[in-house]
Amino acid sequence: LFTCSVQQGLGLIVMGAVALLIPCCGWQGARKKNACMLGTFAWCNYLMACTDLFAVGMLAFVIYMCFSMREVSARCSIQPPSSECDAQMRQSMCDLCTRIDKDFEQLLANGTRIHMNATTAQIEDLLSSQKCLDMLKAYSTFALAICVVLVVVRCVAICFHSVSGCYGNKLRAMVLDPLNQLSTSDSEWD
Repeated sequence: LFTCSVQQGLGLIVMGAVALLIPCCGWQGARKKNACMLGTFAWCNYLMACTDLFAVGMLAFVIYMCFSMREVSARCSIQPPSSECDAQMRQSMCDLCTRIDKDFEQLLANGTRIHMNATTAQIEDLLSSQKCLDMLKAYSTFALAICVVLVVVRCVAICFHSVSGCYGNKLRAMVLDPLNQLSTSDSEWD
C-alpha cells in the first residue's frame, strides 16, 4: 500500500545508526574511563528527553484537535437535527471532507477513491446522509487512540532518557574525580 523510496530507507538507516551510537558512546566511555564520551552520552540523552517532551506537546495539540473534530461532528449530526451547526460550520466540514479525500487519493498507490467525490454538491449530499460526519468521527477516534499510545510511549522514553543522562553524569563525575569514587564506593558497601 505504501511505498518507501531509497532516500527514505537510507534516512531511516542513518537515523538508526546515530541512535545506536549514543549507547555505544556511553559504554565505551565507561569502559575506557573517558569523561568526554560519558558527557556526550549524558547530554545526548538529555537532548532526546527534551525532543520527546516537545513531541508530547505536539501530540497533546493533536489530541485536542481530535476532540474538537469529534465535538464538531457530533454538533453537526443530522440525527437528530441540530441548530448548533450553522452554514459556515457545515461548509468547513465539507472542506475538511474534501481535503481528507484528496489526501487519501495521494496516499493510495493506484489512485482509487475511498468513497467520496470532490464536488461540493456531492459532499453536501454525503453530509446530509451522515457518511462524512461518521467518517470524520471515526478518523478522529482512530487518531486519538494512536496519539494516546504515542504519548505514553514518549513519556516512558522521557523517563529513560532522563535517567540515562543522570547516570552518564554520575559516571563522568566518577571518572573526573577518582579519589571521590573510592571513598563513596567504599562507604556504599559498608
